[in-house]
Amino acid sequence: MRFLSMLIVCLFVLSGCGGGSSSDPIASSVNGDGTFAAATDYDTGTSPQSVAMGDLNGDDILDLAVANEDSDNISVLLGNGDGTFAAAADPDMPQSFTLRYLLSLTMGDLNGDGILELVVTDLHGILWVFVGNGDGTFVTASVYIVGDSPVSVAIGDLNSDGVLDLVTANFNASSVSVLVGNGDGTFGDGTLEAAVDYGVGYLPHSVAMGDLDGDGWLDLAVANQGSDDFSILIGKGDGTFAAAVDYGVGYRPASMAMGDLDGDGWLDLAVANLGSDDLSILIGNGDGTFAAAVDYGTGDRPFSVAMGDLNGDDILDLAVANFDSDNISVLLGNGDGTFAVAVDYGAGDGPHSVAMGDLDGDGILDLTVANYDSDTVSVLLGNATN
Repeated sequence: MRFLSMLIVCLFVLSGCGGGSSSDPIASSVNGDGTFAAATDYDTGTSPQSVAMGDLNGDDILDLAVANEDSDNISVLLGNGDGTFAAAADPDMPQSFTLRYLLSLTMGDLNGDGILELVVTDLHGILWVFVGNGDGTFVTASVYIVGDSPVSVAIGDLNSDGVLDLVTANFNASSVSVLVGNGDGTFGDGTLEAAVDYGVGYLPHSVAMGDLDGDGWLDLAVANQGSDDFSILIGKGDGTFAAAVDYGVGYRPASMAMGDLDGDGWLDLAVANLGSDDLSILIGNGDGTFAAAVDYGTGDRPFSVAMGDLNGDDILDLAVANFDSDNISVLLGNGDGTFAVAVDYGAGDGPHSVAMGDLDGDGILDLTVANYDSDTVSVLLGNATN
C-alpha cells in the first residue's frame, strides 16, 4: 500500500466545496500578510490521506474531517473557534460494508437540510455518503461503486438544478465517475451502479470543477499522473460531458486547483507536479483552452495545492503540501497570473493534503495539512498585517 498511498491526494477546488474549505477563498481573508505561525499538530488515525474543512456541528466554527488510509476510519476534529481543536473522534462505521483503505474526502450539504455531509472514497472503488446529524456525528446513507482507486473527489452542481453532484478521479481505471444528485442525499437511480464513467488520461490523480468556457455550466479538469497531462471535459449543462481533450503539463501531476489568477474573469489552473518538484500555472483563454504552462519551484514531491487570498489583496495565492520536504510552500500571487518565489513553512512528516479556511475567526485564512507519515494534521494560523 505504501507506493499507492504516495500517489494519492485530495484537492482543494474553487467549485463548491471540493476539499471542504471555505466556499469563497477571496472573501475569507482581509487582514493577512501571507505569513504563518508555527504549526500545531493534532493526532488523527493512521496514515491520513485527505483533510477537509467545514462547520460540522452548526456553531459557525470550522471543523476538520480526515480520511485515514491504514486505520480505515474518518477522524472528526471539532473546532474551538480560536484555531485549536478538540481531540479527534471517529463517526460510527457502516454495518453492511467495511471501510478499507480510505483515499479521499470532501463535504457538502447533499440533502438540503443545511447540515454538511461527508463523502469519502476507498481503494476498492467505493464511495460512501455519511449524512450529518448537525452535531459533528454522522450516519451512513448510501454507498456507490465508482472506478478503481478513486483518489480524488470533487463536489458541485453539474446540471444547474441547485443540487450538489459528485465526481471522482479513478486512478487505476483512467476514468472519472459522475454521480448526479437527487437532492435527498442519494444519486442517480440510487443503485450501487449509479455512476456514469468518462475516459481521461492515464492514471488520473486529481479532479476539479469550474466553468472553463463561460457558458454557465461546470466543466471538469483532471490531472493525469501517468500521461503527464490534464484532461478537460466540457459540461453540457445536464450532468453529461463531451469527450476529454488533453493538454501537456509537468512530470507526474498530482493535484489541481482552479481560480481566476490574473483577474480577467476566466478560470485558470494550478497543477502540482509530484515528479518535477514544481507547480504549473496555466492561464485560461475563456473557451476551455489554456496558454502554455509556466512553472514555479516548490518543495520536494508536491502532493496537494490549494488556492485562496492569504494576504488580503484580493488576489489568489497558492499553498502546496510537499511530501518529502515535510513543509508547505506558499506562493503569493502578483495579480497577473505570476507568483512570487515560494516561502516554506514546516509541517508534519509526509504532508499529503492541504486545505484553507478561517479557523480562528479573525478574517484571515489559515492552513491545515494532513501528514501521512506522522498520523497528524498540522494547523498553521495566518498572521495579521503589521
